[in-house]
Amino acid sequence: MDQKIILKSANWPKVVGDMTHSNQLLKTFSLFSLGIAILSLLIAFVLSNKPSLVLAFNSDSKVLEQVKLPSAQDQVREALNAYIRYRYNWTPQNIKENLNATTNFILPKSSKAFDGAMSEVMKFALEKELVQRAYVNQMEINLKDSTAIITGDRVSSIQGLRAAGELKVLLQFESGERTIENPWGVYIVKEKEE
Repeated sequence: MDQKIILKSANWPKVVGDMTHSNQLLKTFSLFSLGIAILSLLIAFVLSNKPSLVLAFNSDSKVLEQVKLPSAQDQVREALNAYIRYRYNWTPQNIKENLNATTNFILPKSSKAFDGAMSEVMKFALEKELVQRAYVNQMEINLKDSTAIITGDRVSSIQGLRAAGELKVLLQFESGERTIENPWGVYIVKEKEE
């Protein structure tokens, strides 16, 4: 009775074991991927509910603080400073460009009178080689009456001879269309030097 029995192992359990092991690996990978997807959705939801960060710049490319929006008085002050810079600061070489830039602050209905007055100033400045600089010290703006009183110093040089004097200008302004050249939309209606 000496019989040898050779047991042959079936391939099926090994295949099932390998498949179970592979299946566990896929289940683990799927759970990990699901966790990452849920975390990404939560982060996206939180970020979409945050308020947007808005950077606002003024006309000089300075960042405005979010809590402090520019007031009407600040806007008018900036516009009048630009007007004074073009109107009262020039040399014989750049007077034409500066006075042309000043016309961006004049309403079309007042431009004829302004052009007439400025042509005489330009003629005098070119004949006498006049150089002029204005330095604003104080600006009183009355928004109710749409007027501004600007005081400061004016330094003029006629053919190399320098003289300093007081600058006192009464400006009457009104709001109008905003343009690239006049982003404030402030236009000078009347100008009176005292």
